[in-house]
Amino acid sequence: MLSPARLLIVSGSGGAGTTTVAAATAWQASKVLQSVLLIDADAESENAAGRRAAAQWFAGLAQTVLTAMPHPLLADEITVVPGVDDFLMWASVAEAVSSGSHDLVVVDAGPISQMLRSIRAVFSMALFAQAMITPEFVVAGAARGAGDTLPSVDELRAELDSVIAVLRDPATAVRLVSRADQAAVLPVARAIAVVQLLGICVDTVFVGKVPTKSSGWPKGLAKESRQFVKELARTVADIPVVPVCWISKSTAHGLREVELGDFVHLMRRPPQRATVEVHGVGYLWHIPLALADELEVSVGRADDRLVVDVDGWRVVMPLPSVIKRCIIEHVTAGPDGLAVHCAVNEHLWRSP
Repeated sequence: MLSPARLLIVSGSGGAGTTTVAAATAWQASKVLQSVLLIDADAESENAAGRRAAAQWFAGLAQTVLTAMPHPLLADEITVVPGVDDFLMWASVAEAVSSGSHDLVVVDAGPISQMLRSIRAVFSMALFAQAMITPEFVVAGAARGAGDTLPSVDELRAELDSVIAVLRDPATAVRLVSRADQAAVLPVARAIAVVQLLGICVDTVFVGKVPTKSSGWPKGLAKESRQFVKELARTVADIPVVPVCWISKSTAHGLREVELGDFVHLMRRPPQRATVEVHGVGYLWHIPLALADELEVSVGRADDRLVVDVDGWRVVMPLPSVIKRCIIEHVTAGPDGLAVHCAVNEHLWRSP
């Protein structure tokens, strides 16, 4: 079943026309929806005072948490909390989506590397907040008189969880924009894989500024671009690939609707979820991962988490309960994802 998108995150290769596609998408959607909000992730927030207040709240919370750690960092020396800008940006996006005031929120998230870094920062901060709730942390905080440490951590976790819930909502999707050249294939493929590992769906890949004979480009170059579009469509498999033809005015009103595709491209499928099934005397954990056999993927286990590295981009995933009591024997990569083969760890299972 296709469901209407409420949050659409647009990101792409440098110079591919990401901002144009984001603006054109919002413009096209506004024809059939009552309220569409377009957010520039690179721009200063209109509510600068609100963002400053949020930053001050976050800095105070971080200081409370850092000084309560068993081996405390000197919070006064931490002038910039890592990931705070990314968190505040996505928190403002999540608030706009959750408010119910808009039928669709479109975010121009800039270059692919920037989009991946900012979204991963939110997930990394959530893992950090979760890992802090340990007996050592509680004892150290109490010893230093930081009695409000746990409520502060819970408040931080709640804020992070609310943002992640919006990003992973079935009505959220990422829309990628690629240049019409071979060098753009790998960044797009990597972005699809990382975004899917984070539990977010990719709805469409646009190929921006595709040259055509009608737009005055040489016949050979136009043919080469069409071949690239076909090759990209084969690479990304079931994700729609839509070419946007090169035109003289690269503004939203200058793009014809047919070049952006139908409004159905604002409709998306829920992202595939990982599954666990009995496999022989053990278990098989299947992790959906687009192009797993095309990219350089490595997998490692760290306590109760799985660390997946996709061409240098790491994603940390919590292990399902049953896998926590297993030994990961080996991992195989196929066109539809990763197959994690697990054997039962007899020391962690009760005897019948």
